[in-house]
Amino acid sequence: MADFVLGDWTVQPDLNRLTRHGTVQHVRPQLMDVLVCLADSAGRTVHRDELLRTVWPGQSTVSESAVARCIAELRQALGDRAAAPTHIETIPKRGYRVIAPVAALAATSDRPVSPDITPSAAAPPLGLQDGARPIQPWRVWTRVLVHQLAAAFTLR
Repeated sequence: MADFVLGDWTVQPDLNRLTRHGTVQHVRPQLMDVLVCLADSAGRTVHRDELLRTVWPGQSTVSESAVARCIAELRQALGDRAAAPTHIETIPKRGYRVIAPVAALAATSDRPVSPDITPSAAAPPLGLQDGARPIQPWRVWTRVLVHQLAAAFTLR
């Protein structure tokens, strides 16, 4: 897929890279596949089964928890929160949808094609912005593990 803008992030699927205000985040190819699938259907709810068929074709052993883990990691990378989403919204018992504006990038520049989604003229200096911390993979997996354990014990 061609590069695109998601909210204030520039997404480069071929490089598995997200960029915002000079900060670069590299994500696993699987996470990028989930993000591209959601962005292709921006504004529309993408059912978990559709994500499973698209990102993990022919793999019947992959469960819905893999999708939930990928969404949690994507949110971490994008600086998004499930409680107050700005990029990816959870639709309970259904799936997920992208709520941030999505626009294709022109092939020869890093400027979005859509005029209403342009980077600000005065970009913040390089480095971590708004008190953001660098992504620490152990934090993501710890949260996923705690969430899975809580879900397992509440089902009993």
